Formats: sequence, structure tokens, C-alpha cells
Amino acid sequence: MMNHSDELIGLVRQLCPFFVTVDHPWFMEALDELDQEIPAALIWMSGDEALDEPKSQVATQQVVQNYGVWIVAPRDRLEQARSEIRGLMLGWSPNEMTGDAYYLKGRAENIAGDIVWWREYWALPVWIRQR
Repeated sequence: MMNHSDELIGLVRQLCPFFVTVDHPWFMEALDELDQEIPAALIWMSGDEALDEPKSQVATQQVVQNYGVWIVAPRDRLEQARSEIRGLMLGWSPNEMTGDAYYLKGRAENIAGDIVWWREYWALPVWIRQR
């Protein structure tokens, strides 16, 4: 099963010029300060799970990959940052073995002065096959 984090990072860099820093995160919990320029989008595959338990021998199964996105931005630019990510992610489908990405949830994880640490999760249905 393919991890699409690098592809997403490339797309955000290319199509969302609002973000100054786009990368993989190097932390799991919100920090008090980020040593990179903001606004930042930090993307990783946060997990995956089967949709249904197979009923018999199967050669193909649908799995949902979850992608986390840290958005770190000044409070007055947070909605613009979230809008950029939504515009890219909602309905995104990297290839014929995936469905369309959809929003799962998001929330503010930390506020440090004027900087908001927003973490949201997106789901990508993926079909895996037996070799």
C-alpha cells in the first residue's frame, strides 16, 4: 500500500503558494514555537484501517488511509490556510486504486500568542491487492 505523503507535500508546494514551509512533521504534539517559517503545512500518513472484514478469500480489499495535516499559522490567516488545504484535499484522488479524499476532523491543538496550531485529518480510500 502506497503512502501518498510525499505526493501531497509536492502538491501543496506547487499549488498552495500561501504556505512558506511544507514538509513532514518532526513532532506529534503541538510545540510552543516552530523553528520554521509560517504559515506551515506539515503532512504525514497517520494510520490506516480496513473498512470491512473480508467475508471469504479475497484478492482485493478496501482500506482507508488517514493523513494528518498540521497547519501552523497566525490567527488572522488560519482560515485562509485551512481553505488552501481544503481546496487541494477535498476530492483529491492520486490514482485509479484510490477513491476521493474526504475530511474527517480538525481542531486547534495549541495557541501560542498569535500563532494557532491546527491539526486536521483527511481520509483516502485505497484498494489493496494480493500479489
